[in-house]
Amino acid sequence: MADFPRIRERSVAFFLLGVILLNPPLLSLFGLGQSLGGIPLLYLWLFGVWALLIALIGLTTREPPPHGGEGGGEVGGEGRRL
Repeated sequence: MADFPRIRERSVAFFLLGVILLNPPLLSLFGLGQSLGGIPLLYLWLFGVWALLIALIGLTTREPPPHGGEGGGEVGGEGRRL
């Protein structure tokens, strides 16, 4: 079973990280009209932070392998290998 208090704490931390990284004073640094490869830096920053937060939340909330990642064979109803 997942460690729900730890997942909850990390989710709150990721939310606060998102609030800090998407705060208007920080966004104003990238909204100066500069671009990289024809894409405005502000767009790169917004979508980069968004992708980072999704990846971090996905890594945090994923479930472990059903058999602890060991073995490699199938397990029968009584724990025997088939």
